[in-house]
Amino acid sequence: MLNFRVDAMTEQLRTAGIEVTADPQTYPNGRSARLYDPKATRSSFGSRTPPNSASGQ
Repeated sequence: MLNFRVDAMTEQLRTAGIEVTADPQTYPNGRSARLYDPKATRSSFGSRTPPNSASGQ
């Protein structure tokens, strides 16, 4: 999995006409999204939550 800003990358891909499914929930380790190419190969990308942001520090 590649580490991207999920919201920004999802918007860029959708603007290019690519269907992307972003997980609406943010987990302790970050967010993720997935897409499929025309041959149905799945790709995933995500963004990690910085270590201190989950604890509020």
